[in-house]
Amino acid sequence: MSLEDEEVKGVQVMNNAMNDSIQSYTLLHVQCEFLRSKGKHEWALKLARQAVNSAPSEFVTWEMLTQVYIDLGEYENVGDLLQSTRISEKLRFIRLC
Repeated sequence: MSLEDEEVKGVQVMNNAMNDSIQSYTLLHVQCEFLRSKGKHEWALKLARQAVNSAPSEFVTWEMLTQVYIDLGEYENVGDLLQSTRISEKLRFIRLC
């Protein structure tokens, strides 16, 4: 089996998994990484945002979104994102007290 055939099979497996569980942030991350590797950063951004929305308390979702913003050269958004996550962490800590 060629590398291209394996890639097609991998995309089919991801698609089947997404049909079963649309809001799985781990599957969104796999798709996001695939798109990033293909240079489709705008598409990856949509999936990274969807992952954050589906699992906002998971650090890895915010990390992926940050990486995609860096890929796109949108450094201002990275700064805003880091600032907003600091604020949301403080609010979460206050709610826990």
